Amino acid sequence: MIGRPILRKQTSYSMYRPSAIAIANTLADIRFSAAQVFISNFCVYFMSNLNRSAGAFFAFHISNYVAFLTMQRIEYTGYIEPVNSMKRWLFCIFHPNPIAYAWQGIMENEFRRINLTCDGAYIIPRNGNGVTKYPNRLGDNQVCTLFGAQSGSTFVTGRQYVLDGYRLDMEDVWRRCFIVLLGMFFFFQLTQVIALEFFPQYVANVGFRVFAKENAETNNSKKLSRPRGPLVRNDRNELRLRMEKIILVLKRTVSREYRKTFTWENLNHTVPVPGGTRRLLYDLCGYVKPGTLTALMGASSAGKTTRLDVLAQRKNIGVISGDVLVDGRPLTSDFSRGTAYAEQMDVHERPATVREAMRFSVYLRQPAEVSIEEKNAYVKEIIELLELQDLADVIVYCLGVEARKRLTIGVEFASKPELLFFLEEPTSGPDAQSASNLV
Repeated sequence: MIGRPILRKQTSYSMYRPSAIAIANTLADIRFSAAQVFISNFCVYFMSNLNRSAGAFFAFHISNYVAFLTMQRIEYTGYIEPVNSMKRWLFCIFHPNPIAYAWQGIMENEFRRINLTCDGAYIIPRNGNGVTKYPNRLGDNQVCTLFGAQSGSTFVTGRQYVLDGYRLDMEDVWRRCFIVLLGMFFFFQLTQVIALEFFPQYVANVGFRVFAKENAETNNSKKLSRPRGPLVRNDRNELRLRMEKIILVLKRTVSREYRKTFTWENLNHTVPVPGGTRRLLYDLCGYVKPGTLTALMGASSAGKTTRLDVLAQRKNIGVISGDVLVDGRPLTSDFSRGTAYAEQMDVHERPATVREAMRFSVYLRQPAEVSIEEKNAYVKEIIELLELQDLADVIVYCLGVEARKRLTIGVEFASKPELLFFLEEPTSGPDAQSASNLV
């Protein structure tokens, strides 16, 4: 998980193939995990008093080791349950599990070498609670409760025990299970390589830009954006033209009939907490003049975001009291239609382009009576207003912090807010120069 950003960055620079990390991780795991698994198996095997022979121990170790490598290729969870104890419709869960095959191999490795003796607690009836008339070993009128026990026999072979108790036929089960384990290991490894090689790995802020495929519209936009004639730098004229364009767009967005004063008085917000309630806002008063930019400033955790959410009618928890007015009148049900709210978190559809993200907002939030041509033209104006012409066809996931913030503002601005535009910490994240450009 920690190395994924590095992998994606190096892959984007064509330094390595994406599948190289999967193969490298496997080779590294084989070397480092061999000693770890061996120590663990050594302790478990002899503490459990399993069969004391070299062949049995190394068969146990190899089975667990291959299962360990297979489990690293894909995530599994849960406990092993014998096939005969499962519902018939759950068989499909048992067989794809590599631990099931490792368990079968371990069972075969241990029980094919031992015999189980019928004595003690495995005999019915038996001595106990003052009863001493029965022999300690299997005798007449007594039965053995072990799986696979036969009448008159004082022992049960390990092969018969696992066959009757777990429906596990040990005829070549070790070879079958070991081959299946190896097959699953290579299958999962190949699946991981294919997934890394052919599925895109999205990552933000990697220092490069990915453009959408060119079409007639993008080609036309590039032609129109190319300068005609020699370039003459004139900062004053450039600034004047930009301000005129901003004023023009704002005039189109906010008509005179919607230039109203927004006020609030004695605003309170109380939320429930364990053991009672807590008041977050205390008798707040304020106003916003039409056509002005009002900044709400304060220390961290001072309640700035809470106040914005309450004023924008976005809070649905707790009790809100006080007066929120537009030109001295209470808010109507369509108040939210005339406002826009750019949140601090820049949440966008990652595979979309900047132009597509704005158009998606315009198509859904502007009235249906507005034609598609007018909506697209307005999106073009917003892109020029926010100076996103060079990034209009860039995929969102590779935008920088400052560009993503401008896109967030553009997506909300594209809805043509007629009354208010709320911006939650628009300068947090970008550097000083980028924050100055946003303002």
